[in-house]
Amino acid sequence: MKTTVILPTYNERGNLYPLVHAIRHFLPEAEILVVDDNSPDGTAQCVEEMARTDGRLHLLLRREARGRGLAGVAGFLAALKMQPDCVVEMDADLSHRPEYLPHLVGLLAHHDVAIGSRAVPGGCEIGRSSFRQFLTRMSTRLVRTLLRLPVQDCNSGYRGFRSEVLRSIGLDQIRVEGPEIVQDILFRAHRRGARIVEFPIVFCNRTRGQSSLTLRKLLMVLLHVYRISRLAREKDQPAKPVTDNA
Repeated sequence: MKTTVILPTYNERGNLYPLVHAIRHFLPEAEILVVDDNSPDGTAQCVEEMARTDGRLHLLLRREARGRGLAGVAGFLAALKMQPDCVVEMDADLSHRPEYLPHLVGLLAHHDVAIGSRAVPGGCEIGRSSFRQFLTRMSTRLVRTLLRLPVQDCNSGYRGFRSEVLRSIGLDQIRVEGPEIVQDILFRAHRRGARIVEFPIVFCNRTRGQSSLTLRKLLMVLLHVYRISRLAREKDQPAKPVTDNA
């Protein structure tokens, strides 16, 4: 399948070269799109240097308002213009192992969405504190319940989509700035009847740089999830019968 891999970045210069090299090893023909939020550490310049010898490596440099959600939407829209069969999104901090990519893309031959999951048998995360793992489990459980998603790891950012699914969910109508983009897109795909499959991954906490996810951002994710779940319930309510009082 013709594949585009999206890498949202902010200050990931130190991780980018080994990641791109590994992706190229496991998916030699893939297009790689780095969506950089004008990182002050020179991430964009690093991409431009590598692109001189790699014609399938592309840079989308965003100089406007920054944010994981805004970058995610911009990245998906730009990726679809490359006319791929599927689009894969993964973190650029080496927490998502590139060796899973061939299996992920293979699953998309028979499914609409494939998710690298820490929560199915064989999946786990390493290098994180017990408290951080507890937060992940609790937030995942809450998101899954509110959105009624048939997914064990609905917070995973390592996932692939068939292009027709992305084109069907109204990407240009999504108005979120932060990491809640992950749950929003998954929910939209599920509501469209997408066939979703999970496969186990080992999630490795980053060893370089700092995570941009804060407790405040996590709370904003949960608030957004609550809002879209409430709107979905209201939309699903049957129309009230009209009473003729005459």
